[in-house]
Amino acid sequence: MGKATAALFAAEGAKVVIAGRREQPLASTEAEVREKGGKIVALRTDIADSAAVRKLFSETERLFGRIDILFNNAGVFISGKETQDFTEEEWDRTMNINFRGTMLCATYVVPYMKKIDGGIIINCTSVSGRVAQRMQTPYNVSKAAVEMMSKCMALELGRYHIRVNSICPSLTDTDLAAGQIAARGREACAQAHPLQRLGKPMDIAYAALYLASDRASWVSGNSLSVDGGYSSR
Repeated sequence: MGKATAALFAAEGAKVVIAGRREQPLASTEAEVREKGGKIVALRTDIADSAAVRKLFSETERLFGRIDILFNNAGVFISGKETQDFTEEEWDRTMNINFRGTMLCATYVVPYMKKIDGGIIINCTSVSGRVAQRMQTPYNVSKAAVEMMSKCMALELGRYHIRVNSICPSLTDTDLAAGQIAARGREACAQAHPLQRLGKPMDIAYAALYLASDRASWVSGNSLSVDGGYSSR
């Protein structure tokens, strides 16, 4: 999802910084986008580390002069146990990346957006943050926390002309979901959605593009379902 969104934003003329812990995917995405003429810089960052997040934003401002849009997309998925059987370490890792990392990025970007009298924060959540599911409680809880944080920040930051929204996907055909899709079967996963297909990364990218655009200038505090109709079941 992050790669598709970065490529789409760059194609639309945005100057893009991508961040993550793994060097190879960052370098690959950076090369692909540049080959198509996009302006992009990859910065290796652990978003669960507050010092690293602060450095990410200061370097982004140094490179491009301002920060208008934040797309929070980093995440991990965990499953396979009942709630009480997940270890403290598993809970900590899931919450640190999915919630704390998103919180840190959303927190430390705000001063940069206040400087320019506005901005857009988009947090990627999940239908799992809305619907109880067996055997993956830490993931569901982490995404529910992001949903609520997004709404609270929208209330608080509106007076600074900063819009905060979340995108709420269902099962999307990505590396993160590959294990889940394989375990349940691709066709079964597709049929669980009224539109009878899995999500594609570009489905999420186009939703982010809309929320970041002037066409969504009066949209804030919203959680946009991009889920093939899953949440309407």
